Amino acid sequence: MRTLFAAFDSRYTSFWYNFGWSRWVAYIDGWIPRFSLFVPIVGYLIIFSDQVGGSLHFNNLAGPVHDFGLTGQERLRFVYFGLFFLGVSNFIYRIKRPYVFRFGTDRVSYGRTALESFTYHDFLSLHHEIRSKNHYTLDGKYYDSEWDGFRDAATNPGEGTDLVERTGHWEEAKSKYGSLLRSVLSETFFRSNLQRRSWLVLCSILSTVGYLLLAAPSFDLFVKVFLSTFKLPLQLGAG
Repeated sequence: MRTLFAAFDSRYTSFWYNFGWSRWVAYIDGWIPRFSLFVPIVGYLIIFSDQVGGSLHFNNLAGPVHDFGLTGQERLRFVYFGLFFLGVSNFIYRIKRPYVFRFGTDRVSYGRTALESFTYHDFLSLHHEIRSKNHYTLDGKYYDSEWDGFRDAATNPGEGTDLVERTGHWEEAKSKYGSLLRSVLSETFFRSNLQRRSWLVLCSILSTVGYLLLAAPSFDLFVKVFLSTFKLPLQLGAG
């Protein structure tokens, strides 16, 4: 029993340690959730339409012999509320996702964008933030052994004074110390990816409910088409 509990605790700890926004982007921010943002605005025009609801019986496809399952209006309601939950989840994602997601939704895309657009002072700010807090990854633990060399290569001594020496070269410093900068960005993305996880939990729950509601009409239609195709009777309450 202790071994089983220890294994479960280990799996849970590992799951929660890696439970970040980047793993759920496609689930929460795919094309269906994005489309769903418009459902609360125009959805009521569809759900209360008798003509649309009446056209969703699929009698020619599934056959009229089975009187169980969802009606056309019920299918519309499932679809409507499914898209509504997905839309709410996507809206929360857009206002509560970590700030780094403005530059990329995974470590690679974030690092590529940051290396192209960040300045020395941006990296200096990230460096101070990492050093002022406990590191999360090995990248955040060991990179600063080269920080002084990077600073000297990227900046000009006496900057902002008449005694400035134009010895720094930003592009050359980025090329020479690329490994250091990628380590800074990797640690920053991992740290930011774990922020506001209570909102991520809410988004994942809402999205799951939405997908299940969308799947219900499809599953209902599949069962009816299957039974109609193979002429299988449905034994309700038998046995």
